Amino acid sequence: MSETLKDLLVVALPTLMVLVGILLNNNSSNKLDSRIIALDKKVDDKIDALDQKIDDKIDALDQKVAGKFEALDKKMDDKIDSLDKKIDALDQKIDDKIDALDQKVAGKIDALDKKVDDKFEALDKKIDDKIDSLDKKVDDKIDALDRKLDFRILALDQKVDDKIDRLSYKVDALQSQIHTDIVMLLQHDRDQDIRITRIERAS
Repeated sequence: MSETLKDLLVVALPTLMVLVGILLNNNSSNKLDSRIIALDKKVDDKIDALDQKIDDKIDALDQKVAGKFEALDKKMDDKIDSLDKKIDALDQKIDDKIDALDQKVAGKIDALDKKVDDKFEALDKKIDDKIDSLDKKVDDKIDALDRKLDFRILALDQKVDDKIDRLSYKVDALQSQIHTDIVMLLQHDRDQDIRITRIERAS
């Protein structure tokens, strides 16, 4: 039995007892029985109506609670769905950030590689230019030495030719002097022979 029904009985029972006493005092048992029956029926009807009302309240409360729970479940589902969407969006955003960072790092690495390649290419060109310049200087030095050597050889040849010419001149002059001396000596010998012959003839 519910607490409400108990409270109703506590309130109604004294009234019922009073009515019973009144009916007994009036010595009207038939009427009292009828009134008791009617009162019992009225009490039963009140109790039934109260029980129905309580049941209706309970059903309405159950429906309300069920609706509240259903609404709460839907709200929780909506919240969870929204949270899932936010998590998915956050994951996508993180993925996009990671992809962008990867692309940025890849771009930086490519730029660094190109810069290093450009540096090496410039260094190779600089080395080639230095080698070409050094080769040209060496070639120029060799050409200068060749020209200087040719000039010195020519000068030496000229000097040798000059000495040979002077020596030839001296030899020619010496040969001419020797020839002259020989001619003069022969002439002197011939003159001497002529004198001797003349002296001999004169004797």
